[in-house]
Order: sequence, then C-alpha cells, then structure tokens
Amino acid sequence: MIEISDEYMTATIDGHIVATARWSWHAAADGNGAWIASTHPKRLLSRDKAISAMVLSSLLASGAPTTTRT
Repeated sequence: MIEISDEYMTATIDGHIVATARWSWHAAADGNGAWIASTHPKRLLSRDKAISAMVLSSLLASGAPTTTRT
C-alpha cells in the first residue's frame, strides 16, 4: 500500500515499510523544493517520480516479476 500526503509518502508491504519519501522546500537550489526518496537519497525528485519510486519499491519488495519474456 502506498500512502501519500502533501509532505510524506510511505510504501508498505504486509505492514512493513519498504520505502519513504519526504518533501523538502530547501532541497532544490531554485527554491521550488523537491521530493527525497529513501531509495534514491542523493537525487531530487518531482512528485510523480517520487510516486514512481514508491511503486517500484513496492513491486520489488512484494516479489512481483519485474519483466516478462516470451
């Protein structure tokens, strides 16, 4: 499950936190702020990219197949 608020995101699997992201107004030099995900702490992310990081973390932690080949 992924919970999203204005300043925080949490991805959980079976009650265990697998990833988080937080909003910081001071993270970006341009003053517009950025999201910082626990999976990519040195990268500044947009809201959409932070949500993508949460989704990917959830998929990987759940053991879901990430690729299909025929």
